[in-house]
Amino acid sequence: MNEYLASAIIYIVFLLFSYGFYIGSIKLKTPIFFVVGLIYFFGIYFYFDLLGQLHHYLRDHQFYIEFGHADLLLIMVMLFCYLNSFIVLMVVLYKRWKLKIPEQS
Repeated sequence: MNEYLASAIIYIVFLLFSYGFYIGSIKLKTPIFFVVGLIYFFGIYFYFDLLGQLHHYLRDHQFYIEFGHADLLLIMVMLFCYLNSFIVLMVVLYKRWKLKIPEQS
């Protein structure tokens, strides 16, 4: 499988996950939003950890996706996804500020 196609699929799944975070978190109350935001960032880490383990499992079963030495391409996609997640978080915070979401119920 082409590693660039695999990276594109990984990024598209991340975008779907981020879109769900964006839609779901705009109208949440502040304490719940804080918890969901932390889950979002930790979820990205565990998503890429799962992908790394899946890559090693597939490699052990003779299905090769070459992400480079030490999975460098996968790490670069992860860093790009974290950069995008910070941008999504800033957009959500701006939208929440414009809507003036209450802090407590």
